[in-house]
Amino acid sequence: MRSEAPEHRVLRLGLGALWGLDAILQTQPAMWTPAVLIGQIWEGAVQGPAWLTGLMSWSIRAAEPHLALFNAALIATQASLAALLLSGPGRTARLGAWGSLAFGGAVWLFAQGLGGLASPGASLLFGAPGSAFIYAVIAALLLVPAWAGRGASAATAVLLAGGAALQLQAPFWQSVGLSAPIAANFMLTPPALRPLLNLATRPAMAAPVALNLGLIAALLAAAAAAWLAPWSRMAMASVLALLFLLWVTAQDSALLWSGTATDPNTLPAVALLAAAGFAGARGRQRTTGATALGGVTHAERGIAASVLRRAG
Repeated sequence: MRSEAPEHRVLRLGLGALWGLDAILQTQPAMWTPAVLIGQIWEGAVQGPAWLTGLMSWSIRAAEPHLALFNAALIATQASLAALLLSGPGRTARLGAWGSLAFGGAVWLFAQGLGGLASPGASLLFGAPGSAFIYAVIAALLLVPAWAGRGASAATAVLLAGGAALQLQAPFWQSVGLSAPIAANFMLTPPALRPLLNLATRPAMAAPVALNLGLIAALLAAAAAAWLAPWSRMAMASVLALLFLLWVTAQDSALLWSGTATDPNTLPAVALLAAAGFAGARGRQRTTGATALGGVTHAERGIAASVLRRAG
């Protein structure tokens, strides 16, 4: 069996770990209560055009009478996908990728409402285009291994550039549009992390235009780095550092400590794509270097053999 490419391994193990974390989060006590899983999380995501809200409302009505069974099925599905992907490369991992593509697409449509993309005010900083959508993108790359490395770099660049484009919307040039999503979770944040939220909200309140311009520039620079220099350690370290900073501040670390988080939000999945793009680019660089070295050695051997024949 062919060895697994580094970018494929990063995507497979990373996606498996994300599904495993989601399954663990789904076991939290609050997830078994209609007030949280239905009222707070699911109904809170219902927005957008009538056809989308209709689909989501229908799925809520179907699940609500059988909430315990529904939540158990979610946990089993996510844990199964994690097990398939983490079991190693091969047919089981491929089955896990197909399952991730189908299940991720269903969650994105029926539970995440297209990640808010069908409504004004969507932002990569605050969760668009939805974690399930990025899971599905990762699964698609796993199913086409030849695209895994360059595809991961391209997907990272598109998501970051798209995030910059979303920041052009009118609400993000005002202090409320930038600071309100962060401030809304302030009291749920552990005291140790609150200074970081203050670090984000103060400039958002004082100079929203300057901060938003800086965010747009940073996202575009990160997109360029992910696409043009995915082999560079400095470039990838900068991209991952930006994603981590935005995850801690804008996404408030996905409120993983709150007891109501269902996933780590979008930016860790974007970071996984960036890491896979880096692994693929470094792998291609090593392969190209080894091939070139081998070609020089072969040529040198040919010249040496010719010299020896003439001398003989």
